[in-house]
Amino acid sequence: MLAERREGLVPPAHPGSDRGYRKLFLETVTEADKGCDFDFLVPAATATTDG
Repeated sequence: MLAERREGLVPPAHPGSDRGYRKLFLETVTEADKGCDFDFLVPAATATTDG
């Protein structure tokens, strides 16, 4: 019975993470291997052609 309830359990969101800076941080900061920066500050990839 408890195992069934535990399977359906959804952990609560961080308090206050539904808006403001905390939401922005949690949703848009990249991981360490990508520089720990806001993803919207990373320049867009551009295509180059030889020639």
